[in-house]
Amino acid sequence: MLSSYVNLVWMIGAQDRKANLNAQSPSTASNEIKKMLECAFRSFMDSYQRKFDEIITYYNDDWKTCFDNGNSWCELDSNQLLVGLKKTADGNDLASIDLAIGGVGPWTKLSGQTNCPSWGINLDGKNSWAYCDNTLLIRGFFREAGQSEKPETKPNSVGLEYGRSEGLEYGNEQNKFVSGGTLASIADGKCSSPTPGVSFSDCYEQDVVTSFDTTGNYGYCQRPGYFWFGLRAGGDGAVRDLDKISCCKPTYDWQKLSC
Repeated sequence: MLSSYVNLVWMIGAQDRKANLNAQSPSTASNEIKKMLECAFRSFMDSYQRKFDEIITYYNDDWKTCFDNGNSWCELDSNQLLVGLKKTADGNDLASIDLAIGGVGPWTKLSGQTNCPSWGINLDGKNSWAYCDNTLLIRGFFREAGQSEKPETKPNSVGLEYGRSEGLEYGNEQNKFVSGGTLASIADGKCSSPTPGVSFSDCYEQDVVTSFDTTGNYGYCQRPGYFWFGLRAGGDGAVRDLDKISCCKPTYDWQKLSC
């Protein structure tokens, strides 16, 4: 397909180019030919990039139980990158997020996969961001055991405090963590990059300040072809305090060619 396009570009106005090149020195003519080929390639790939938004395939990934327990990963399937999350249950902990939206673009595999540690420190409600490393996008989270909003407590018959929250009983130190966890319970992010080599210079901040206030809402990158690069926690660090996400669109290296 590419060779056919280059041939078409080359044939248009071939006689004029031939006359122009014959009048130049061999080195100059060689540079001109190289520039013409680069421009033809750039034109083709720009057209391909314009199709990028149209060929993203979206998937709904069931995360109904992966956030319920501490020390577990919530990851997208196969070659997907994160587009959005949906709150499908009551509550303000991570367990209320039951659905992830993944997207797959014109790549054959993901590369550069890495775990980005210490996100919990950045998501403890101080209006700070947790990001993937440069040129990587989010495809999963590691949820450690973390405290949720503590329920009302009262002394039991042996003097221990206990309470109930979403059916869990609190009677000792080991069982003081509820199933959900706060945003600070996201200890690590799993990040990957599409192949071939890409950059993520085209990014913006998506406001999701009301997306996780009520059940049934999505928090997602609303521009087509964009994926999660980072997230910000404000307030107390509960799920409802996830107020912004950083969304980036893969930009292939060939776009750096100039005509």
